[in-house]
Amino acid sequence: MAQDFSGAGTLSRALSCLQGGNYPAALHGFESFLSIENENTAARHAAARAAEAAQDWQSAARHWLALHTGDPTAIAPVRRYLAALFRLQDWKEASAFCSAAEVLRRPSHRAERKRYLCRILLEQGDKSAAQTMTREALETSDAPGNSLALAEAWLAAGHPAMAHDIAESSPASDTPAHLWLKARAASTRHDWTAAEALLNRLATGPYATRARLALARNATAQQDTVAAQRHYALLRQKEPSHPEAVAQLARAAITRGDAAQAIAFLEDHGATIETALRIFLSARAQHAQCPGQGREVFSRAIAAQPDNTDLRIAYVRHLREIGADRDAEDKVNDLLSTAPMNVAALRLRLHLLKDRDAPPEHQLAAARAALSQAPRDAGLLNTVGGLMAKQDREAAAGFYRDAVELAPRAAVLWRNGVYHTWMCNRVEGARGFADLALERLGASGETPLADIAWIEQAAGRLNRALRLITRAVRAQQTDIATLIRAVEICMDAGSYARAWAHLATLERLQPERRSPEMAMATARCMAAFRAVERASGKIGRVPSPIPGRFPDRLFDAIAARAKANRSEELRGIMVLTSNLGAGGAERQVTYSTQGLAARNSDSEPVTLVVNSLNPIQGNDFFLEEIRATGVEITELAARPEMAAARDLLAEAPEHAEAIRTLCALPPKLARVALPFFAQLIQHKPRVVHLWQDSIIVAGGMAAMLAGVERIVLCTRSTRPSEIRRYRRFLRAGYRALSHYAGDVLIVNNSANGARDYEDWLGLPKGKVGVFYNGYDFTAMRARAAEKSAGEIRRPLGIPEDAPVIGGVMRFSSVKRPDLWVNVVMAAARMRPDLHGIIVGDGPMRVDLEAQVERAGLSNRIHFVGRQSPVEPWMKAMDLLFLSSVTEGLPNVLIEMQAMGRPVVTMDVGGAAETLRPGITGLALHEATPGLLAREITDLLADPCRMKKMGSAARQHVEASFGLSRMMSELDLLYGIAANTQPCTQGTAL
Repeated sequence: MAQDFSGAGTLSRALSCLQGGNYPAALHGFESFLSIENENTAARHAAARAAEAAQDWQSAARHWLALHTGDPTAIAPVRRYLAALFRLQDWKEASAFCSAAEVLRRPSHRAERKRYLCRILLEQGDKSAAQTMTREALETSDAPGNSLALAEAWLAAGHPAMAHDIAESSPASDTPAHLWLKARAASTRHDWTAAEALLNRLATGPYATRARLALARNATAQQDTVAAQRHYALLRQKEPSHPEAVAQLARAAITRGDAAQAIAFLEDHGATIETALRIFLSARAQHAQCPGQGREVFSRAIAAQPDNTDLRIAYVRHLREIGADRDAEDKVNDLLSTAPMNVAALRLRLHLLKDRDAPPEHQLAAARAALSQAPRDAGLLNTVGGLMAKQDREAAAGFYRDAVELAPRAAVLWRNGVYHTWMCNRVEGARGFADLALERLGASGETPLADIAWIEQAAGRLNRALRLITRAVRAQQTDIATLIRAVEICMDAGSYARAWAHLATLERLQPERRSPEMAMATARCMAAFRAVERASGKIGRVPSPIPGRFPDRLFDAIAARAKANRSEELRGIMVLTSNLGAGGAERQVTYSTQGLAARNSDSEPVTLVVNSLNPIQGNDFFLEEIRATGVEITELAARPEMAAARDLLAEAPEHAEAIRTLCALPPKLARVALPFFAQLIQHKPRVVHLWQDSIIVAGGMAAMLAGVERIVLCTRSTRPSEIRRYRRFLRAGYRALSHYAGDVLIVNNSANGARDYEDWLGLPKGKVGVFYNGYDFTAMRARAAEKSAGEIRRPLGIPEDAPVIGGVMRFSSVKRPDLWVNVVMAAARMRPDLHGIIVGDGPMRVDLEAQVERAGLSNRIHFVGRQSPVEPWMKAMDLLFLSSVTEGLPNVLIEMQAMGRPVVTMDVGGAAETLRPGITGLALHEATPGLLAREITDLLADPCRMKKMGSAARQHVEASFGLSRMMSELDLLYGIAANTQPCTQGTAL
């Protein structure tokens, strides 16, 4: 009796959990009961249903298979078992089961069996075999159920066009069942016109409810809320208590501000809605009438049903919706303490972390936890990939390549996989992945053309994207999503006139429902057209669409109309940079700002403007050093561009035209240019100093419109050819700046980089000056003294007298860490006492460590990751080898020479400018790893030469790259010294 009582109690608790929405707990309870009463069919059914609700498809499959074994003649467990296998994508087991299950061989279920087998072939990618099966099945039987079953298989596998053709070819193609399938296929293809025509034919008869519901959902998908409400209202005329119709109409009443009607409507008809949704809508309506009242609605409901997990999840959603994020986090954490695998709760925690801009690693951990419970969810896969990209884009690109195998029909995963591969500067890899996407998604014409165009856009093939989106719009002229995508692609490609035509169509289709993004696109186009017209002397009340490429034409219009203000009232120097993270350019901004502050007088104040100082992204690394100087610092990201524009318009309406023009810039530029323009108008500086390409173009446009007298453009490395630096409009922006009426000086931190920029921009030799980096060698050597060489070497097992080749780099393809490893491995084989230390991290590290381990050299080549400060590690090296494929002016070579150590570098970019070849180090031409290793080991074998080189290296960098030298040249750039020409070379553009 005790055992029976225990089993009954377990069953009761499981049923309570099931009713309360705690599906994992319910499943656990039912399985505990079944361990006592294994033959209880009702409990087995309940366990299977709980597993499905919990999305535990392995458990669901196991329980449905047990039910089928218990009753092999019943068809329902067969269907549910196969549905679970399909969710698991276990096509092999599904195929074997369909072949073995006797119930599927019965005449009444043969068509169903063919449907399953056909879909399995399609999901396995064997489209040819599926086509053969379909053709043979249709030839041997013209039964309507046969064609319908096969069409269902093709539709479920993501081939709506083929599904339509099969249904259309049937002699019974006009039966309600066939019309319904063709309507669904049309909806899947976003062919809304065809879908509406078919669904209207079904609006009476046995499919009336389904047809009206599909019409409402299609209208919602097209963002046509008026039509959606009409269809839901018509649906209620036939079925007054239809739960979805009641919920959607209540939601619509709340959205339009009629909370009282929503409350009354829910009181009269809400009983048919699932409890959690009904309470959620009631709470939303009550809150709209009386803020805070929604909490009371939930408190009463949860008090009555404390174990209802769905209700508790709805409460968290309500708290998030009303902005009570802290309470929402507390509630969701409480919920997860009792239901740790609840996918909805895990998703909510992720959203809440995103709402408060939690550190990316925290968001990523939450996203992975949710994904672990729904591993094939395309949305979660995309979220995890996006968060990974913030930490390691290369790893994210690899993640997306795996993700598409889990959700192969999710265009967003293909697109973002292409994009992140592209942003890793792997152009061929990105385009190869895009081609694979087109092969998988686009070959059959099943995936919307707009999605195919989106993928092509991500691969940088804008002309192809434009052609595809044009075809997509032509085929679906009223599809809102397609038109929005068309606007985005056209503006990215610079075809504002074509984007304008699509915006006009959107305005005609849904004038009262324009999204903020499309409203902003409209404003950008209008402002761009107006600016170009004004530059050409045409001023009309309504601007006309202007052909040509934007923002190129806009840049030229700004330069043509801008006038330099040479008034003596202008004073001061304003420096604009992207951030103050731990980078080489950021270090130079810090040094120059410190130098200016130390020697500046009140007549020439210095202001530093930074786009972002976000500490989560590490953008504040040098912030405290600059604050210590007393220089005024402004963060643009803290002041959204539109807020800055509105405030400036209120204070100085005479700048309205300039503000409208800056609004027309691409969003990434406008986000910098608008608030920076406000700073320029407020401070009226004589000189603006802009650092790095995108900042140069954004800040340069604002500086021209503000009439700044002198603009200094500080470029880094070589032309922006790497994808991460490249923006198609940069060259046009630089060229427009070169036509400004004021003084525009462009400098680079190496002679090689200066010549490269001249070649890229078509400038005469000498137009780009050389402004070498400056370094605080005293502080650098102080950091190096924090640890002795022995303290670094001993934990690694490196003898004190062993020669050490060093490397400090990011593990990415441009730095060629693979070359460094191969050279040091070759050197290690030449000298048994030699060791290597490589400082840094990145996506290539794991493979290179494995390569060294396979070679048996792990005890001699040491991967030590990122180190801060890095100087003690450099001091522990005998020489440094730089293996990059390209460089600007590599800081690491200068820093190593400051340690009194020689350097060896590949002779690329401006690397050789940092040393005196043969005197302070070696600049090597491309060769095999063995030959390069021989050059290095020969140098290491000559202690006298090494010592002489090290001494010369220290003297060389102190003379060539000291801070005093940099500040003297900066005075020349700013026109502070008597000679107002730039530093080493170059003249005003």
